[in-house]
Amino acid sequence: IKMAAIEALGWYGGDCMPELVGFLSDADPAIQEAANDELVRDFEEQISDMDIGDTRRAELLKQVARTITDVDSMELMMAELENLRPSKFVETAIYILENGNEAAKNALPDNVEMITGSEDIKTAEQLQEWLKDNPDGADADEEFGPSKDE
Repeated sequence: IKMAAIEALGWYGGDCMPELVGFLSDADPAIQEAANDELVRDFEEQISDMDIGDTRRAELLKQVARTITDVDSMELMMAELENLRPSKFVETAIYILENGNEAAKNALPDNVEMITGSEDIKTAEQLQEWLKDNPDGADADEEFGPSKDE
């Protein structure tokens, strides 16, 4: 019954994520895995939608950082940090440092290095310093905001 519920919730996509999260703590590892797989699919689908803009993408990444524990999936999703304007990137990275699960925290350094060009940036203070030297561009809303159709 639980597997059928997970499958049914999957048809509704992101609207049912809170319900799916409840299955992550099920006693049956197969139920946990099915729920995790469905959540990963839903998050990946939403995060990779380039029409949503970086504000929504940042919020999704924060949810992912607390929810998804699969290391490979987390590494893929954290690569979406690259699609955030500098201020959203720093805000999201700091959030993950402070609130993310282990999979998120472990996936963060490689992405921070890729975006900043420095392997020495590891703390919230260092991220804030980087942002001072790399502020949002004048066209950030146009470049990173949601599509005009959204």
